Amino acid sequence: MGCLESEYRREEIMVYQFRGYVTPVLVLLGIVGNVLVLATFIVLQNKQKSRFNVHIMWIATFETLDLIFDALLDDFLGRGIHWISDCVIHIKLDTLSSWSCKLMSYSTLLTSFSSNTLLVLFTFDRFLTTYNPIRFRGDFFVGRLSYFLSVVIICLCVLLSPQLVHADVVTDGKTLDQSCMYPNPLHWGVQFILWLMNCGAYIIPTCLIIILNALIIGKFKSNQRNRHRMGVTVNQTQNELPRIVGHLILTSVFLLLTLPLVIVIILRQRADRGNYVTKYPVFEKQLKDLSKLFSSFESINRASLFPICLMFLPNFQQRADRGNYVTKYPVFEKQLKDLSKLFSSFESINRASLFPICLMFLPNFQQVWTRLLYHPRDSI
Repeated sequence: MGCLESEYRREEIMVYQFRGYVTPVLVLLGIVGNVLVLATFIVLQNKQKSRFNVHIMWIATFETLDLIFDALLDDFLGRGIHWISDCVIHIKLDTLSSWSCKLMSYSTLLTSFSSNTLLVLFTFDRFLTTYNPIRFRGDFFVGRLSYFLSVVIICLCVLLSPQLVHADVVTDGKTLDQSCMYPNPLHWGVQFILWLMNCGAYIIPTCLIIILNALIIGKFKSNQRNRHRMGVTVNQTQNELPRIVGHLILTSVFLLLTLPLVIVIILRQRADRGNYVTKYPVFEKQLKDLSKLFSSFESINRASLFPICLMFLPNFQQRADRGNYVTKYPVFEKQLKDLSKLFSSFESINRASLFPICLMFLPNFQQVWTRLLYHPRDSI
């Protein structure tokens, strides 16, 4: 299985296995699902303007781009396919030239940063809607929101522009292997990018979403008890409930997959300050591998939008039916039904995944089964 595993650390093998076997499946399902979500909410937006629809469309767009640039081109083609081909196929698009390194690394940073930022803005919008449903009604400020999100993305493009200057192809003097990295990692521009990505793309969004979600849940419970006094009718509350639940599930998936990465990022920053490279080199390498593994989990988050909309937004399919998808878009309507059946069938994969996961990632479990298979008498 794969290359000579004795040459790799356990955490490094986990990274390659995830990027080689899991990432391509997530990319395929995620891109198809996000495109369907985008197409559906475009139709719904044309029928009834809503800020909720605008947020979902922007998130679906940038999560699709992140799946393409980060998960497909970088994780799978750059690393995963090398592992599953027994180290025969070696495709690293970011080492073809200096500009390929700059553009590839810039694209992955931008799409990841943008996706997380859009999710934070979406959460803040739901916070405003929950705390002041009359002033920030769902169909208010729809046009301004699109302009505002465009300005935010432009600002992120400018903030990450130092990546185009400092990233370059570096050749290892011993192995002659090429990699896309920073030739001078101590330069202030490089440090700015690292701190911006660590804090701005992961640590701060995670903290903000936790705080805002807690406030949203508390206020929504209060609004439920006092909806007549707040001027919110029962029908309005019932219509808003699926959106709040869908948003909370979407952000909960983000938090579940991002919190381990945030913890590792903080540990790596402490390791850098404590000069762990020379004091504890093995531990420092483990932190690097774990950060790569947890960053690969972003592809799960990017591929979760469609099943979340399908499971927790009842009007996602109902409104599509009211839009006469059966007659106007019969192929698209059939794809929605088939994908809903497909994702519901994935439960069987979850139920059957415990044994292979234990076999791949738990050394003690592997040792027991090795003794049972090859030395049955000794294990009795």
